[in-house]
Amino acid sequence: MDSRNEQITDDYELARTYQRQAEEFRDQWMAGRAREIEYVIGRAREGDPRFKRMSERELQATGRMRWSKSGRARKLAGLDEEYSRLAKIHLAFAEFQLLRARN
Repeated sequence: MDSRNEQITDDYELARTYQRQAEEFRDQWMAGRAREIEYVIGRAREGDPRFKRMSERELQATGRMRWSKSGRARKLAGLDEEYSRLAKIHLAFAEFQLLRARN
């Protein structure tokens, strides 16, 4: 394999690695969201005055809002965005090099 093909392969591999990492951050974000919703629902069941009069729909919305405003959620969302962006960059670069190699 010549160096140009190696570079294309490396860029594709980097794109795949970054995309997998972005998906892991996204999965962590969704798991955190589910935990926060369950926390709010649990607190309502235990009679927490902040939540006990809320409907199921309101509890869900409150859990989602609490999670989305948390520092951890913001960090994971930022990492997901950054790694997705890097994956797109490396994929585009590999595709550009592949087209260039054909000409």
